[in-house]
Amino acid sequence: MELVIKLYKDKPSKIGIKYNYEYQAVKAYEDLITNNSRLFFRLKIERQKTKLYLELVCEQSGSKTVYKDLEYKLEHLKRLQDFIKEGSDLQFVHVFSKANTLMIAKPFRKSQFVTLTGYEIIGSENFIG
Repeated sequence: MELVIKLYKDKPSKIGIKYNYEYQAVKAYEDLITNNSRLFFRLKIERQKTKLYLELVCEQSGSKTVYKDLEYKLEHLKRLQDFIKEGSDLQFVHVFSKANTLMIAKPFRKSQFVTLTGYEIIGSENFIG
């Protein structure tokens, strides 16, 4: 799995996890939404050697969803770090590739996104260089 980041100026930006197959992305996203009645989470990203550890913590219940050993692109993390410093809003999604295009998973066949209310980047000094 891979961390993907799409930052926009004129619409909500997205950070998400790329799955190999649509059914995996949709199922995991549905589980995340079903297990947490509210869609407000804090995001924690930690760089561990050559991979990332990402944790979502539900604001209301405190439950955690963990993604380990994520591939990533350093330049995307640098842009994300600057984006967060500006106080911009992010939504969390699951995505998959279809005909060489990234598609957002639609849980329960609806466009429904997880809102991120807080961010923590551990070892962020590592993203600078």
